[in-house]
Amino acid sequence: MRGGLEGLQNRQLLLDQIIRENGVTYNLHNQGDTAGRLWMMDILPLVVDFAEMERCALVSINACDSSI
Repeated sequence: MRGGLEGLQNRQLLLDQIIRENGVTYNLHNQGDTAGRLWMMDILPLVVDFAEMERCALVSINACDSSI
């Protein structure tokens, strides 16, 4: 495979194909959806620093607490 943007695009297409062929799915149970949805994965990782991750965790915890 070639490098650069073209190489990344080709790798993303290959990853998408592998996910489809292997049936990697998830379900949204709270929406009554029983059909599996294809898992989406980006070839490039999302890098989040500790402070941002901590903020996201606190927001998630507060959202869970308020829904109870």
